[in-house]
Amino acid sequence: MKTLIISSTVLLLAAALTAQPQAERGTAMAKWDAGSMNVEYGVPTWNDGFAGAIKEGTVWRFGNNLPTSCTVDCGLESANGPITPGSYKLALKYVKEGLAHLLVYQGSTFYAEGLPTYEIASDSVTKDDTKKAEKFAVKFDGAKMHAAFGPYTVIFTMKPIKAHPPVETAFANVKAKITTLALPLPEGAVKDMKVGVADVEMNGIKTAYGLFLNLDGDKGSLAFKNPDASTVTTDKATLNGIVANIKKMIEAKPEMKEMAGSFVTMFEGQLAELEKKEKALGRLSGDKMIDGTLSKREKPASTLEFSSERPTGKMVLRFGAQGQDAAFEINPRDFMMRRGG
Repeated sequence: MKTLIISSTVLLLAAALTAQPQAERGTAMAKWDAGSMNVEYGVPTWNDGFAGAIKEGTVWRFGNNLPTSCTVDCGLESANGPITPGSYKLALKYVKEGLAHLLVYQGSTFYAEGLPTYEIASDSVTKDDTKKAEKFAVKFDGAKMHAAFGPYTVIFTMKPIKAHPPVETAFANVKAKITTLALPLPEGAVKDMKVGVADVEMNGIKTAYGLFLNLDGDKGSLAFKNPDASTVTTDKATLNGIVANIKKMIEAKPEMKEMAGSFVTMFEGQLAELEKKEKALGRLSGDKMIDGTLSKREKPASTLEFSSERPTGKMVLRFGAQGQDAAFEINPRDFMMRRGG
């Protein structure tokens, strides 16, 4: 049994982009009781030569041309912990014969090692030479995601996690939207559990902090972790590599200049936006830890509970876990702004 994957280096990526400037895009959507998932992807046409490119560890962008994207308004289970609601990119990794991983990653462009990534292992990978999908297609059947291309079909099971209603508020020029998940709780201490996400916008700059909860005895803390600085650096390196390779192709084949030049312009525009974001992020605070106030619960909670209050000048986030309630006071302006920034 072989796994669906197409080897793609930056150079091959650039070649594919210039070959199909008006590429078709496909969409797939799933709706569950807990929420929904939307996927948008490029639609390549099968070529029998693709099968020979299968190698362990290679990553395919799960489509063609522009990166495959997805949005989820609930949580999803993964091998790396819960995926929180938000926008992501998708790729496919060939792990070994018979096994592929769906990569759900944070970033603005194509997958690269070092980006924050969640992995979902495939249920099955099948090959049927008598029934080939001429064009790549993604569809959902309940919680099952089917991806078919040529003679190959890969199936993943999505495991949704219900999200608590999001809390939206504003502090002067800072807007915040906090979404937490109704996660099953372990017995005993809660250690660095990702429980939600805080989407923050200040002066047009958007960023997101993962929320990580710690509860151990009479101590509790809530960590806000922001991966954007490292993500921007990785994305810039990827785009610079793509632009450099497309320019080399144009030098070798001047007749491709008109077609490929539009992509150079597009990617250089994305690089300019990343430069702007990188500069803005330098004025914002990075990770931040907030100590909490703990109290005993009358009724233990086996699933994470969440509520909030908005007294003047602050916000109080309350989590119910096992036999404890934990309250954390925050003000987005405090953890977003650097001193003197």
